[in-house]
Amino acid sequence: GKETKSKKNKEEEESKGEEPLQQEPLQQGIATYYGGGDTCGFVSSPTTSFPFRHQAATGGSTFNNGYGCGACFEVTCQGSLESPGSICSCDSSKKVVVQVNDRCPECDAIHFDMNIASFNEITSTDLCGVIRTTYRRVN
Repeated sequence: GKETKSKKNKEEEESKGEEPLQQEPLQQGIATYYGGGDTCGFVSSPTTSFPFRHQAATGGSTFNNGYGCGACFEVTCQGSLESPGSICSCDSSKKVVVQVNDRCPECDAIHFDMNIASFNEITSTDLCGVIRTTYRRVN
């Protein structure tokens, strides 16, 4: 009866457990910076969960005709695409999480056009033009 059913359900629940979160694989990309915009229409971001307002515009399948709005990506600088001798450098141990809040018409899916605060988190100077990155989608 009732006792066996509840015992069986309890055992099933215990055996399910919590699945560990799977990390998305790292992908190669590029990043630039711009003054900001808001095609997605976010009036404000919650300051508790998103205190630094690190944002980016993107294009292609990452922006996905607006369906990519609100998606978050962890971006790491891997080096400058500037000419040798440039003062642009980065620290690949630094990461920034950006939220897609804008469309970049000239960007493809692997290009993040970040606001200056985000860009400066992972580069030595805002004098960098284009940087190589790794990135992955995060929650």
